[in-house]
Amino acid sequence: INGNKVGGSFKVYDSYWLDYDISAAMLQEELEALDEVDTVTVARSDDDGYGGFSWTITFETGGDVDMLELDTTGLTGVGVSMVIEEVVKGNQVGGQFRLGFAGEWTDLLDWNAPATLADADAGNATLSVEDALQALTTVGRISVTRADSDSENGKVWSITFQETEIESNTGDVELLLAENQLTGVGATVYVQEVTKGSEATSDQLAVSFTPPMWCSTSQVKQAHCGDPISKYVIAWDITSDFTSSGIADNVTLDDPEFLYGVQIIHTTGESEVTGTFQLSYNGEVTDSISASATAPEFRGILESLPDINTLQVSREYSKTDSGVEVDVSQSKYS
Repeated sequence: INGNKVGGSFKVYDSYWLDYDISAAMLQEELEALDEVDTVTVARSDDDGYGGFSWTITFETGGDVDMLELDTTGLTGVGVSMVIEEVVKGNQVGGQFRLGFAGEWTDLLDWNAPATLADADAGNATLSVEDALQALTTVGRISVTRADSDSENGKVWSITFQETEIESNTGDVELLLAENQLTGVGATVYVQEVTKGSEATSDQLAVSFTPPMWCSTSQVKQAHCGDPISKYVIAWDITSDFTSSGIADNVTLDDPEFLYGVQIIHTTGESEVTGTFQLSYNGEVTDSISASATAPEFRGILESLPDINTLQVSREYSKTDSGVEVDVSQSKYS
């Protein structure tokens, strides 16, 4: 705002009239109340000596958003004006990509393709991720869901392969491949295995469970969450209330390594840690692992070994060493 002793008020879209010197916090609140604006952060400059201010508004979501629309007819002062200037252009995903599986490739999919054409957000889309994959002869029954990923309009599609007569579609299937013609800074397609597949059998059932990591405490001098877990007992029966006199049994899981085992791998160096390393398990050696590998990348390499099924991996920077710390835990019963 430039002028001699600026006063009065202005509007953004159809907001209330906003004071010429509105604070950053109040402007943020008023903007986020508008239908056209989602989440923003606002900073305000000091008074330029004539009642003029500048506000820096950062849009946290929505990618490359439209310029704000102003109504400055309520401002007073000689030569007063308001100018909107784009300082940093918003980044957002666009373009197309395609997926490959077992030697075949889908048609090109839009960057925001719906999971299925029946979804409420499908709009005018003509091809969904589910339809594109099921058009391949190597893919049988699947289920697909979609969720938003980030502020640049990224998306996450979760694809579950269900049991079919197609050999490539059963058991622990291979990872999907991806090629992209996406636009946007840093735009890419990343494929990650979330749950390791297994082939269904008529006389076996895979069991997995997640122990609760919390406890309730009463308001007493010393909170007590109970003794450490010493074992798990998994029982099964042919009736829901465990009252049959026929097929019923249980198994006790009390191996200390299973109950408490966590392996921590440290990488350290006198300066920034770079390069690669390898791990071995039961005589099998992994591919080269980057010193900067993410937890999903680390997990994928370990799960490629024949004697490892499912792992949980976390990665964090060490508080004492100039390296990376990775926790690895394996369930023999999942």
